[in-house]
Amino acid sequence: MPDPVQERFFAERLLSLLNLGPANLVVSDKPDIRFELGGKRIGLEITRVDSQEFRRGEIMHMERMANTAVSTTGLHDDHGRRRTSDELLETMGSYDTWENVGTAMERWARSCAGALVTKTRVLNRPDFERHDEDWLLIVGIDGPADDVVSVPLALESLANAICTVVPCPDFNSAHTAFFMRTYFHFESHLYLLSGDRLERIAPVSNS
Repeated sequence: MPDPVQERFFAERLLSLLNLGPANLVVSDKPDIRFELGGKRIGLEITRVDSQEFRRGEIMHMERMANTAVSTTGLHDDHGRRRTSDELLETMGSYDTWENVGTAMERWARSCAGALVTKTRVLNRPDFERHDEDWLLIVGIDGPADDVVSVPLALESLANAICTVVPCPDFNSAHTAFFMRTYFHFESHLYLLSGDRLERIAPVSNS
């Protein structure tokens, strides 16, 4: 079920990463957020690519052990069934296995590419309100780390995954697509897909 508070949070984070001033965000439906920017009406649809097990673990972490570090490696796979709360707690308390950085990038990128196709179909439906610009924000929590190995790997993995689905029959280049990977709502990286061009736009690269 959509979470209006979380959608507003991600919309504000997006505008902050784009260095755009505060906007009068209106939580709505089809799309999730509407606002005006520079005299233009913007519609923003937001979707998360995290597994259901990860989202359950995220809630349990905040409710039961907010001040404790936990492992999220085992939460990205739903394993075809809903685990019990005790099983999730056991998974989050285990540090025996760590996900390979390359594997993490590829998983995140595949999820983003799949969401791009699915949500673009949704945006193209006649019941969606049209604006001067229509944006799509795809968010992954607990994204890859911010280091000299992970950052280029993330961009490369995302580019490779998107190449397998774009251009697709349902992709409309009029939609501006952003991909945000964020580490538990703190450090965030933002990627922009405009037409057939993909680039990392935040944080600004000094290379």
